Amino acid sequence: MENKLHILILEDVPSDAELAEFELKTELNDFVTKIVDNEKDFIKELSEFNPNLIISDYRLPNFTGLSALKITLEKSRYIPFIIYTASINEETAVECMKAGADDYVIKEHIRRLGIAAINAIERKKSEKEHHQLIQSTKESEVLLKSAQVIGEFGYWELDLIKHKSVWSENTYRIFGYEPFEIEIDLEFFRSRVHPEDIQMIKQSHEEILEERMPMDYDFRIICKDGSIRWLNNKIKPAFENGNLVKLLGTNHDITERKKIDLELKRYKERLEDIVEEKTKELRWSEEKFRVLTEYSKDVVIRFNRDLRVQYINPAAEILIGSPVEGCIGKTLKELGFTDDLIPFAETTLEKVFNTKEESRIEFKYPNERWIDLIIIPEIKTNGEVSSVFVSGRDVTKLKEYEAKLQIAIDKEKKLNELKSKFISTASHEFRTPLATILSSAQMIQKFSKIWDETELTGHFDTINESIKYIVELMDEVLLISKAETGAMKIQLGNVELESIMQKFIDESKSLIKKELKIKYNNKAYEKEIVIDKKMFHQIVSNLLSNAAKYSNEGSEVLIETDIKKNKLYLKIEDKGIGIEKEELPHIFDPFFRTKNAMHIEGTGLGLNIVKSIVEVLNGKIDVKSEINKGTSFYVEIPITKINT
Repeated sequence: MENKLHILILEDVPSDAELAEFELKTELNDFVTKIVDNEKDFIKELSEFNPNLIISDYRLPNFTGLSALKITLEKSRYIPFIIYTASINEETAVECMKAGADDYVIKEHIRRLGIAAINAIERKKSEKEHHQLIQSTKESEVLLKSAQVIGEFGYWELDLIKHKSVWSENTYRIFGYEPFEIEIDLEFFRSRVHPEDIQMIKQSHEEILEERMPMDYDFRIICKDGSIRWLNNKIKPAFENGNLVKLLGTNHDITERKKIDLELKRYKERLEDIVEEKTKELRWSEEKFRVLTEYSKDVVIRFNRDLRVQYINPAAEILIGSPVEGCIGKTLKELGFTDDLIPFAETTLEKVFNTKEESRIEFKYPNERWIDLIIIPEIKTNGEVSSVFVSGRDVTKLKEYEAKLQIAIDKEKKLNELKSKFISTASHEFRTPLATILSSAQMIQKFSKIWDETELTGHFDTINESIKYIVELMDEVLLISKAETGAMKIQLGNVELESIMQKFIDESKSLIKKELKIKYNNKAYEKEIVIDKKMFHQIVSNLLSNAAKYSNEGSEVLIETDIKKNKLYLKIEDKGIGIEKEELPHIFDPFFRTKNAMHIEGTGLGLNIVKSIVEVLNGKIDVKSEINKGTSFYVEIPITKINT
């Protein structure tokens, strides 16, 4: 029970709580849950159950998710907290995230819950380890504590199936090599391990493979130049269908920390020389701190009680937007902070001085860069805060990724809505002909013995027409599905433009049930082109069928083709009933019918099919129309010319 993950669920609907537990089991293997539905029980279990993760509904009777979040943060800011709700607008979602929530999951998208839980737990774990690293350095010296915030890590993977290793660029650098300078595998890694640590490494790997649990240990490596470094190796097993397939890990260079530990040990062993040794250690610590910060990519600034700069490293240039030389003694305003940022930054710094607790802020700088800052107090032996260290990094790319993720989520939501609408409309379209078939079949069954051949034939024709309509509708739906899923493959071939167009027109004439004057004008000099003949036929036949349906008897339909700059231009113009201006943006939607065409036979899928095919061919389609004057469709398709 002690090793299991504790998950506290704040939810007043039992079925929603059970669904959350079910989704969590798809990603998390070993956990126990407690479900509460009110503030009193929540506060009680927060202390007694000691949760590692909290999943809270946004709105409950007499209690809210934001209130629960506030109570949680007062206990510990390292407990992952996820808002789990039926619906939430963008403004509320932003409010939750600003208040300290790690994520929010819409119940409609419950499948995200497991991944969101893992990400939240890992994120909080990383923040806690980061905090513990800072606190551990306070045992030796204040400057060394602050310097340990800035650390370099390397990431690696070992594929147990393919027996291949992958290192991040920084892992190569930790071992003293340029990125991808050499081929790496497990044997190469072991060849760089210090001889005194190799047996421990092998035993640790065997334990991971046997126990299938995460592990971390410290060991030494021999770098390319022969120098020795201490690394902390954190390893996590990765599973696929219950099988251990990979080992994932990070290498953290802790050489400086080991050196510090060694120096402290020697310092304690030399009691008679403690004052002199203390002085040396302080000087050495200051030098090490400067070496670490001068070459760090993270921003490091030290402020005194007057909020003036005592130290600033070169990386701070990304924050202030100018060289750091001459910044010592300057205020926030003199550093270039804007008027809207200065009160916020000063308030945060003052809070750290007064509370003696570290803080964290994130903001957008005028140069359009997002900065994430950790502010840590430097406490003297008398317990007073003498200065604060500000350490941060540019998180602009992370913000961009978050924005792209939100766009993808919004797009998925829109697609789901379109699919629901499509299914609903398609069901209605199938129901009408099926009802007609059923009715005619029942009539034939009941009256076939007394009806003459004419009456029977009439009902059989009705059944045949309905079946024909259903088959046509199915073909069109499948065609749209292929286009949307990318299953429609382009099959290019040589065709003679004028000849194939005349063939398409003749075929369409045989299917049109009214007399029309169809005029075709080919302006292209090229005889042959390369195009998908079947897709081109679908485009022409659907647009020509549309023109015929919505034109009066004896009306004229004009067709034009032309080729310019390796593009085929097709225009089909009718003098029919036209389309209302406000309906034009919707005519390519599935099953859309204009108000003045409801009485005319059709599935409402023809134009959607044309648009889908044109887009598959990397083309464009446009439409112009006036009510009672006619409609013109303009198609543009990239092609390859054969000859002229």
